[in-house]
Parts: sequence; structure tokens; C-alpha cells
Amino acid sequence: MSQFLVTGAAGFIGRSIAKRLLEEGHDVRGIDNFSTGKWENLEGLEKMDFMQGDITDTHVMERGCEGAEVIFHEAALASVPPRCWIQLPATTLM
Repeated sequence: MSQFLVTGAAGFIGRSIAKRLLEEGHDVRGIDNFSTGKWENLEGLEKMDFMQGDITDTHVMERGCEGAEVIFHEAALASVPPRCWIQLPATTLM
């Protein structure tokens, strides 16, 4: 059994990945800041170790990555306008 981290766990894709991993018997930790994710997407994932937090927070990610063998990075905006790349490079191009 492996330890997985799923960022964006409350989004459609992150939730689907976490659900499948849990069904296969893996340990899953999920992180989401709910900027686009939804609380209702976590229903049925009670076995997941969930953390509400932002992937740009170093402390959240240090704790989230602890023990993880595989990371599914699904925390992202569907579209990031080019003007954001220039104005906020540290938060849009990680």
C-alpha cells in the first residue's frame, strides 16, 4: 500500500483520483483551498486525510508531502491569463 498526496482534492479531477486510490486501499492525503473546489466533492472520501490549505504555503506543503511516495498535482486554475504570469510569477509559475 502506498501513500499518495492529491492537491486540488476537492475539485472534479482531484476527487476522482482520490476516490479511486482509496477504493484500491491506498493511504491518501488531500489538500485544497476551495478557490474552485467544493466541499460536497469530499463526500464519500472520509478515509482521506484532508487538509484545507494552499499549495503556495510552504508549511502546508511540507506537512502534505510528508511520507508521500506519489503526488498528483491537480490544484490549478483552469485558465491563467498571461497578464498574471507577469504580475504574479511566484504564484502562477511554480
